Amino acid sequence: QHQQHQQHQQHQQHQQQQQKYDIIPRGTVVSLKGLVNAPDRNGDKGIIQQHNSQTGRYIINLSEDEGSSAEGRDKKTMSIKAANIQQHIQVKCHNIQHKIELNGTTGTIVSWATSNGRYCIYITSLKELVYLLPGNVILANGTVAQIHGLQSKPELNNTFGTIKEWIRDTNKYDIQLSPQQVIRVKVENVRV
Repeated sequence: QHQQHQQHQQHQQHQQQQQKYDIIPRGTVVSLKGLVNAPDRNGDKGIIQQHNSQTGRYIINLSEDEGSSAEGRDKKTMSIKAANIQQHIQVKCHNIQHKIELNGTTGTIVSWATSNGRYCIYITSLKELVYLLPGNVILANGTVAQIHGLQSKPELNNTFGTIKEWIRDTNKYDIQLSPQQVIRVKVENVRV
């Protein structure tokens, strides 16, 4: 336990020395997706423990099911690529035309439906799952997200950055990619 504490302190010191805008923060709740070598683990939930800068992977502490046996309750960790992680973050619904009562409500992203390009979101107040396009979902400032589908700067596609601000008038995000670089991107070109 002392070693874990030392590692945690070293991790915090390293973060303070050099802030990374493209790293999903420790403690973020996630689920696994698209795993080929361990398909039975797709959908499993966990928490990001750390990012390994050498491998570019995240160490995820996986949650055990409540029904699992006492001896099976040991924490299981896996080393996972960012592409195989779905962040479960709070979002706000925005500019929805077909169900206007959803506008302004908050929910939690549960999954990404590749087939129709929509987030599956659990709306807490309604106790209901809804599927929304990225353009109808506002991610919170500080969220680390990935850029997709840029035509003007295709070299930035698949790049991660930290959302600094959502600009309501243009429905775009300012995304910090490095200490020197902030870009403005349409909401529909950003995913978690």
